[in-house]
Amino acid sequence: MYLVFSFVLLIEYFNVKGKYYILKTVVKTTLLLIFVLSVFFLKSRSAILSLCVTIFFYLFSFVLRFFKLRKNRSLIIYASVIAILFIIFFIRFDLIFTINDVFEKLINRNSLESLGVRFEIWKSTLYAVLESPYFGHGIGDKQIELERSYYINGFDEGIDEGYNAHNQFLESLLTGGLLLFSILFLLIRKLFIQYKKTYNKSIVVFIICLISAMSFESILVRQHGIVFFCFFFCLINKGLSWKNIN
Repeated sequence: MYLVFSFVLLIEYFNVKGKYYILKTVVKTTLLLIFVLSVFFLKSRSAILSLCVTIFFYLFSFVLRFFKLRKNRSLIIYASVIAILFIIFFIRFDLIFTINDVFEKLINRNSLESLGVRFEIWKSTLYAVLESPYFGHGIGDKQIELERSYYINGFDEGIDEGYNAHNQFLESLLTGGLLLFSILFLLIRKLFIQYKKTYNKSIVVFIICLISAMSFESILVRQHGIVFFCFFFCLINKGLSWKNIN
């Protein structure tokens, strides 16, 4: 999350114009390469996914600007393209195996094996969620209930390793039920509203990073995830003009 979002902040707010143009351009390009390579060295599928979607977003924005389409329409078109890609993946499931081969070559890691573990975790989490769907199990009891669900579903690895839900949306449902999930949904919705007011590309990438990370990890049960979400969420909603902060 930090690397991908730093990559975008560097693109948006590192001004190379004016004095020392060549030096600043070299520094900016070097830092961008370092961030991109660091994402791959992390061997994180969600990070690589976030970076690819982000780069696609910038290419998409350039095309739309070239054809002089409205900004509010551009976000709708972009979201539609991403949705269509997901539908294609579901229809052509064999593409996932091709992507897995690519990931194995890039990061020397079997993504299907890891996804299989996560599917077991998510299945057990849903089982626990359905036992208390409206208000959840609370912070104190959620892990106990989740491990009980692992036991019922025969997923011993989840008990031995003490796995959490590995999905922030499911984690919210498990902890606070539909009430907490609704609060999380409203917070993300607030970011879309802020983007509509400012059309700041950084907000879209922040949303991409959040949704990508939240889909595979329970980021709000870790300090680095809480700090990332709270700091940039507050900064974005404060309406600061980062263009004036150089």
